Amino acid sequence: MLKMKKYKILLFFLKKHYKIYSLVLLLTIVHGVFASFNIALFAPVLGAFMSSDAQAPGGWLMDILQNMVRIVPFKDQVISAVSLILAITVLKCLITIWRDWISGYAGAKVLADVKDSIIEQYSNAPYQFYLDSKQGELYYNLHTAPERVFTYLILYPNILTAFFNILFFLIVLFGISAPATIMLLAVLVVFHFFISFISNRISYPLGKQRKDILTSQQVVGTEFINGIKQISIFLAKKKWLSHFKELNVAFRKVYVRFAVWVSVPRNFIEMIMFFFVAVSLVYLRNKNPLFLEKNFSSIAVYIASLQMLLLNLFNLTKLRMRATNILADVATCHDTLSSGLKGMKKPADGSIHLDNFNKGIRFEKVSFFYGGDKEEAVLNNADFFIEKSKTTALIGVSGSGKTTVVNLILRLYSPKSGRIFIDDIDLEDCRIESWLSKIGFVSQDSFIFHSSIKDNICFGNSNYTDEQVIEAASLANAHEFISEFPKGYDTVVGEKGMKLSGGQQQRIAIARALIKKPQVLILDEATSSLDNISEKAIQSSIDNISGKCTVLIIAHRLSTIVGADKIIVFKDSQVSEEGNHKELIESKGYYWHLYNMQEPLAEDSLKF
Repeated sequence: MLKMKKYKILLFFLKKHYKIYSLVLLLTIVHGVFASFNIALFAPVLGAFMSSDAQAPGGWLMDILQNMVRIVPFKDQVISAVSLILAITVLKCLITIWRDWISGYAGAKVLADVKDSIIEQYSNAPYQFYLDSKQGELYYNLHTAPERVFTYLILYPNILTAFFNILFFLIVLFGISAPATIMLLAVLVVFHFFISFISNRISYPLGKQRKDILTSQQVVGTEFINGIKQISIFLAKKKWLSHFKELNVAFRKVYVRFAVWVSVPRNFIEMIMFFFVAVSLVYLRNKNPLFLEKNFSSIAVYIASLQMLLLNLFNLTKLRMRATNILADVATCHDTLSSGLKGMKKPADGSIHLDNFNKGIRFEKVSFFYGGDKEEAVLNNADFFIEKSKTTALIGVSGSGKTTVVNLILRLYSPKSGRIFIDDIDLEDCRIESWLSKIGFVSQDSFIFHSSIKDNICFGNSNYTDEQVIEAASLANAHEFISEFPKGYDTVVGEKGMKLSGGQQQRIAIARALIKKPQVLILDEATSSLDNISEKAIQSSIDNISGKCTVLIIAHRLSTIVGADKIIVFKDSQVSEEGNHKELIESKGYYWHLYNMQEPLAEDSLKF
């Protein structure tokens, strides 16, 4: 079963590059022929040096070798044979270099294709996939596992080389002594089953353990680096370091076990072969004391060929066990590329290209829940309208459905029931790219990557001019602090923007959203990390944008949304009430209750 899986996986990665690997196979066969003849050609050389009473090597193989030597235009048989050996050696070396270059190129090409395909799979995965997956495991599957595929494919040309060398050396051995080689073949068959048992029952399980340990180690390491601030503050370093060290110990044990088992076959076959040669020589000596002397050249070539066969057998065994050991990693890539990511699909793309919209965004009896539990809906029969060119605010306690509304508008999820319309067009029928290109989005956790401030504002779009970057930064109240840096907009902010304060990071994220000149601007608690002065400046910028684009605000601090054209209040995953600030205060409903929870404290930063 494991053997079928192994070949199925191998063919999966080779099928796109079968031409180049066919050439590798051909060169490998030629290499094996040359390697075996290199040794066999020493028979006529040794025969020429033998005394006159010694028998010349006989048999069909020796006839072929003698004819090959005669083709070389030298009168001296020794010079002809040596010249032929040198010529074959040079050709064999050139073929080896050529084959290794081709197999290395092909392996690197497959590695690039696998990484490209996996990251494309990731890019097409639904948002829920990233919420359910461990970041370290995704990194491992994207980087480490594909590199094992490369190693796997590099190993196979070497495995084939060893296999064909063994095959052609067996032919040489048969040509010298068929009875002895038949006994040798019986030993090799037993050895084959022994190696198959070790590979399937030991190498593969150890490889799977190694993969699981390294994946867990990647997860722990990623968590430690990403969470170093919180881990340090809560004095939790010992827990992560202890777990990481435990995994190191586990890996060491698995590695040592594998190293021991790799050495077992070599020592096993070496003992058997030594015993086989020793017994054979003693038997022949006792049967005919002059046999060894009269057949010295044949026996010498037989022993030399047997030695080369053993070297290739040792190499084949080691390579085979290594290939089986990394099969679990290769299988991970195969499963990812052949069957997708856990059977998950992103929301289907529509066919309508949305150039513009005139009225707004309408939710009609929209419900959403995670998994299959309808009883735990995070949004239940929501009906409301977000008018174009107006500022709409969504408020409510945590878990009431506000962020889910934003995620549905951003097409990160599709409604479980109900429909969302852009004017009169179902959002499901719109092309996702055409819709998202009209949206500027700023979340509470801004994503700042390790590059310059300008790159973080442009966010991959190289078409923006310096004037547009400065305009967006000024609108986000970021230009002033950016200008204070010695390198200004070319300042590299560090991993996750560690050289910037939280408020500075947020203002860069807002500038990133504004530079698009979006038709819809979504602010998901975008001002939560800002001080009061910066918040008022951003609020002033939002007021300036209002009327020019549709603004949707999610806020915990009610002071930031009192000027909104409409406030939609969520309670228990449903729309509780809606209206402007004055209307909602006068109605003395749920909004009035929330507003008065904050007002007596005279503190805008209260969260609920």
